[in-house]
Amino acid sequence: MFLSSSTIIYPGVLLLTLGETCRYAVQADDGSLVLSDPGASIHIPALLQRLERLTLDPSAINRVILTHLDPDRIAGLALLRRCAPKLQVVGSAQMADQMRDAKFVEALWSHDRLLLEAAPQHLEPKCDLDLSEFKESLRIDQILSDGASIQLDAELTLYCIWTPGHTELSLSYYLAPFGFAIVDETFGYYRYREVPALGADYKLQKAISSIAKLSTRQLTGLGLPYRGALTGALAHSYLHALEQALRDLTNEFKAARKRGLSRDDILRELKGSIYCYSGADPLLARSLDRSLTAIISQL
Repeated sequence: MFLSSSTIIYPGVLLLTLGETCRYAVQADDGSLVLSDPGASIHIPALLQRLERLTLDPSAINRVILTHLDPDRIAGLALLRRCAPKLQVVGSAQMADQMRDAKFVEALWSHDRLLLEAAPQHLEPKCDLDLSEFKESLRIDQILSDGASIQLDAELTLYCIWTPGHTELSLSYYLAPFGFAIVDETFGYYRYREVPALGADYKLQKAISSIAKLSTRQLTGLGLPYRGALTGALAHSYLHALEQALRDLTNEFKAARKRGLSRDDILRELKGSIYCYSGADPLLARSLDRSLTAIISQL
């Protein structure tokens, strides 16, 4: 099944959509919430509204799990910490090191400011963050190694799985006993019944290894970063389609080069087909463009 709007996926497991961008929330028995990638500052007001409409208290967020460190995934941490002061940010030791890099933090800050400048001025809560508060918010409070887990309550366990591909530091999170995995663009972009678009900006082969690694789990669903969640047989068929898409793209690229097409020619062709997007979510449009350019450079 394909779920494309804010809804309950399993008891206590929710999909939250902001445009075509997806967030996931898991509620433990004590009412506490685990939230995936909060987004940029501009996303936080809408995210809080989604939670409240589902009768969930934002202050109950006690963990945020990070799949990677792109600005549109983590730059809203400072604003979210204001609303959920008890939250602990979960990630890898490598993520923690990256967040201590001053140039990296300043680049995130600049990107976040650009997004806010294009936003309506009536955003609530107010996004009046200074750089010092922004820097302080960007830290990993709970470090997980590959395969490590967090016991959320007597029944729910969250496993961290290193799945590089979209970025060098990409992580996925597997929720047992449901068998639901929250992933990033390492697992591509779902295109309904059409060929999926690959999201292996970092390394294609790393992405394929990561897909194979997650496939060995008893998987019942995939929480994708864009468009929605896949459950049941559709999740498995999608993973197989991703592996086939890589083989096909590699072979077709070689054939196109033999026919005399340049990389720019191939890029334009893919942008008009597999990586075509005519929707209204600018983040998805930019992500697709970035992934296409990065993948073409690897072939």
